[in-house]
Amino acid sequence: MPKIVISNPKNGRSYQLELEQSKMGDLLGRRLGEEVDGGLVGLPGYRLRLTGGTDKQGFPMRRGIHKAGRAAPLLARGAGSGRGGNCVRRRKTVVGEILSEEIEQINMVVVQEGKTPLENILKKEGS
Repeated sequence: MPKIVISNPKNGRSYQLELEQSKMGDLLGRRLGEEVDGGLVGLPGYRLRLTGGTDKQGFPMRRGIHKAGRAAPLLARGAGSGRGGNCVRRRKTVVGEILSEEIEQINMVVVQEGKTPLENILKKEGS
């Protein structure tokens, strides 16, 4: 079951929930940077933006890799590049920007809040 990490920039908190495999089908094929309806992950009235994630082996997702699987581009900076000095490029394995069944964690940011506060919705499910 994939994990969803939702960050709320308004209060600086992040929340984690587990998504059922049956609901994951609605997110498959979406790209990083896309906005989705919060109802897909159980947050009615919310608008969420996909910002990143990792696959089952821990490789990070990266924008600009236009595929669903892994790739090993030369990276100088950004997600998945690791440490390095100026002008140092390294070949690193990352996952493309399209969500697939291999994704284990999906990171999202709240773009538009719903009527019910996020704390109340997630507290009900967790308790």
